[in-house]
Amino acid sequence: MSKENTAVTHPEIRDTEIHDSLMKWLIYAFTAEFFGHYFGARITDIRYLDKEFQQKFPDLRNKIRADLFLSIEVTIENRRHRIVSIIEHKNKREEVIDQVFFYATCSWQMGNDPVWPIALFADDGKWASSPCNERWISFSDKKGKVLFTCDIIKVNNEKSTALIAEKTLFSCLLALKADDEGISREELVKQVYEAADRMGDRLTNDHQFLIHFFTRQYGKLPEKQLKAITKERGMAMPVATSISEFLENKWKAEAKAEGIAEGIAEGKAEGEILGEIKTLKSLRERNMIPEDFYSKEIATLEKRLAELQASGTARKSGTTLVR
Repeated sequence: MSKENTAVTHPEIRDTEIHDSLMKWLIYAFTAEFFGHYFGARITDIRYLDKEFQQKFPDLRNKIRADLFLSIEVTIENRRHRIVSIIEHKNKREEVIDQVFFYATCSWQMGNDPVWPIALFADDGKWASSPCNERWISFSDKKGKVLFTCDIIKVNNEKSTALIAEKTLFSCLLALKADDEGISREELVKQVYEAADRMGDRLTNDHQFLIHFFTRQYGKLPEKQLKAITKERGMAMPVATSISEFLENKWKAEAKAEGIAEGIAEGKAEGEILGEIKTLKSLRERNMIPEDFYSKEIATLEKRLAELQASGTARKSGTTLVR
């Protein structure tokens, strides 16, 4: 197959730190697949700790925006253990061991669980050598030097052809960032949509979001060609043209559904507001929407609820809002 080398930039999806946001969302959406693919590990009982980490260490909020903090159960030496995994994402080659060690010590303070640190590099460069992945942290007479280590993943060390052969949506999306020698960009994008077709009813709006933005950010095809492939596969294009807009539409749609359930107990108008609050808080807790957007929307919703209560429209159920 011929290989296209023309990179195409799509200004309509130039969000702040879009690359970091997309890679984080990919791992968030396919956490079990991520650990299975890279480490052959079967993880269970996944808990996302971004909110807890930011609450305990608020000064680090901006530094860890692209990173994931997870509590997971995994088999180690034939026994199941609960550990904390840190996934530090980088889009360029740099030394990370000191930074990862610092995050590991912070994570240990949150629950005294063992820490599994991982550094994920998704840059396009080819490395002559890998960054250092160990640090001398202590010494004892019997044990000698004790080293802190982390796993390092370089996405484009894998071949795109090998990834698409796995035929999962996760692997096909990852193939867009891997070594594409021997396969065209058009074929890679088509493989993404074929993987989506195979998911059938399991394909969610979040998956479509990933497909839309991954293919446009990393597909390296002209927009006209991307639209033709999308039309051919019969997949609707997301209405949003940016990550921020997608998330705003997402929480509003979820809030509408949530409001129906809340409305049964609290009254229709109040229930709709409570549904929006509940969904908005959930997205913020998962670090999926920025703090300024969250604060602005919460303030608007609080004002609307207060007006309802003052006018006597809302039921007198003692409802209060907690951020």
